[in-house]
Amino acid sequence: MNKTFCIILFLVVISFWRCKTSEIPISSKDVSTIYNPISALLHPEYIIYHNTDTTSLLFFKIRTFELLYRAEEVTGKNRANLSIFYKIYPSLDSKEIIDSATTVLTLNKSPNNYLVSYIPIHLDFGKNYSIEILTSDNYRNTTNQQIIEINKKDISTNQFFLFTNKNTNQPLFKSFINDTLHFKINNSLAGNKKIVIKKYISEFEPALPPFSSQFEKFELSEPKEQFIVENKKDIDFTIANEGLYAFSVEEDDSLHTVINFFNPQYPEFKTPEQLLEGLIYLNASKEFKTLKQFENPKFAVDSFWLNTTGNVERAKELIRIYYNRAQLANYYFTTYKEGWKTDRGMIYLILGMPTTIFKTSTSETWTYGKSASYKAMEFNFEKEYHSFSNEHFVLRRSEIYDRLWYQAVDTWRNGRAFSIMN
Repeated sequence: MNKTFCIILFLVVISFWRCKTSEIPISSKDVSTIYNPISALLHPEYIIYHNTDTTSLLFFKIRTFELLYRAEEVTGKNRANLSIFYKIYPSLDSKEIIDSATTVLTLNKSPNNYLVSYIPIHLDFGKNYSIEILTSDNYRNTTNQQIIEINKKDISTNQFFLFTNKNTNQPLFKSFINDTLHFKINNSLAGNKKIVIKKYISEFEPALPPFSSQFEKFELSEPKEQFIVENKKDIDFTIANEGLYAFSVEEDDSLHTVINFFNPQYPEFKTPEQLLEGLIYLNASKEFKTLKQFENPKFAVDSFWLNTTGNVERAKELIRIYYNRAQLANYYFTTYKEGWKTDRGMIYLILGMPTTIFKTSTSETWTYGKSASYKAMEFNFEKEYHSFSNEHFVLRRSEIYDRLWYQAVDTWRNGRAFSIMN
């Protein structure tokens, strides 16, 4: 393992270079694969951590069991060949590439299921950027695309905090956990300012229907607990109970970095209570209230799906599809609340994966169906400032979604998973 790690670092160093050129901006590309897990056989994870005024670390987590290994003719050893290619832009809307590099990794087959390391990149403090990352298994000829918007201005946002699991010494790649976590916190650029940690107990409502004229209310109770600690390298902290944990730099608490502990099963739906809660989009308010009144939530869930399909096997298949979408919504769209409860998560759950996605610095546009077709439907999500999330997208609601929404719900209620291709 240590040998492999050394090889990785060596390859990172020789592949790091800087250039300035131009091409089509990210905002003009269809990036629908970023929320489509079946678009590639690789599913790496990436985060950015700003460690100095001029450098940042691009951490990556590779699932090594997803790679194709081949025996070398000379040594006979099974090895995989992986490349990580990134391009940095001033923004999603810019044509200018201010930096790019390719890192090639040759990995020995080992019992370790994950490879975690980082690539140093040059980013100046006080600026924002966008990075496009293409991860390729060169033997299997499959590529995963990811896009990260980079904020190197506000020192209380998540890219200024590095959370490292004390047991594994690996960084936290998601904004949620599902078990007690003992970790180290590091914010290199906060200087001598103290770190403020607040714990909230709040349950947020699921998104309103896409045609609703109402507005979502963000209501957060007073924190149940608060800690103020000196900023130093490797601050020890433990999350042992469910809640929303907000981290910020003292005197800069208009923005926060959030870690959520929703429940021990998250992002999956496992308990009858969780399965029942996820049905709110498929039921009118009175129907859902009736389901919630059942003494046994498992009986309520089973009754709904059996009444929907009329067949145990079909019910199992529909349940698998529905809650798999809900789990993916949690994986991709978790903010200060569960991913399936967000506007993007709601649309993803009920309508499925979009046909195309165009992403700008201020919005995402999802299209279902071919854009040239009169049957195509666009959903516009606008990125809005939120003190507890830098990925807060709000659907621009409209009455035009009424017909498609009820068509989709009726499809589910008639025992079939909705897809725009149906």
